[in-house]
Amino acid sequence: KFEVNFPNSRFLVGSLYSLVCLLGIVAVFYPKKCQNTFTFRRNATLESKSRTSEGSDLIFKGHHPNCRKFNGNRIKICGFVFCSACLGLLIGAIFAMIGTMLYFFFGTPFPLANLGILIVGIGAMLLGLVQFVFRSYVKLIVNSLFVVGSLWMLIFADLISGSLLIDLYVVGMIVFLLFTRIMLSDWNNRKICLECGSCD
Repeated sequence: KFEVNFPNSRFLVGSLYSLVCLLGIVAVFYPKKCQNTFTFRRNATLESKSRTSEGSDLIFKGHHPNCRKFNGNRIKICGFVFCSACLGLLIGAIFAMIGTMLYFFFGTPFPLANLGILIVGIGAMLLGLVQFVFRSYVKLIVNSLFVVGSLWMLIFADLISGSLLIDLYVVGMIVFLLFTRIMLSDWNNRKICLECGSCD
């Protein structure tokens, strides 16, 4: 078995994965990039619409334009509007960070070293890549499982391989899948906006 390790390798892997989760949490609370996705829709009609305090052409609710085409991307809780995908990622990231601390930092044993858990983790991440086909609370759950599934994959890899290089490879793959998920979501948002004639 090919192994590359050092005394604090598990702490390093846990720290890198936690950093990915933290960056995701920060992105949820600072979604300006999400709103920039829709700037390509600027035209004379949009310029005549009401502007928000930030000077945006569109009024946003739950990280998305206040348009019926994006109703499936939002959920309402206690009178507050949230982006269902982002809230799901936030919930998933919180649970994933708790699991990371327990396993990678405190050494809590996890009985996850079986093929079924690996398949569930991979399935959850693949489902997360097409999360844009779901709506409201289902979208929230799918996005939560996307993050939790990534942790399952990482723990499984660590338990089976015991190799720092393998763990780092899995973290890199998780980051790649996360960016792929973001790009697919961005593509779908643009597609919805371009096909909608409401703002023309």
